[in-house]
Amino acid sequence: MIGKTIRESVECTAEELRSSNVDCLDSGSTLVFVLIVNSVGYFANIGDSRAVVYSKSIDIQNNIQYNIPSFTTIDHKPDELIERCRVESMGGRVFASS
Repeated sequence: MIGKTIRESVECTAEELRSSNVDCLDSGSTLVFVLIVNSVGYFANIGDSRAVVYSKSIDIQNNIQYNIPSFTTIDHKPDELIERCRVESMGGRVFASS
């Protein structure tokens, strides 16, 4: 249910962008979506963007508190072959390259 709601929200946002005055032909966009329900995280990313969650950790012996990052999404890098093929197979274009 939550996955379906996220997907529908993204599709609705994409449709609003397509019907706006924004030049979608020669521009791009990214999205990072994080929803936490009952301590469960739901993540979505579109484009070259990422979500990072930080967890607190405490070193009791030295009385130090620090954060540990966890990368929760996979970047969609347009210069990677699999991503370029995915974009082009859906009718998109890739302008970036390394």
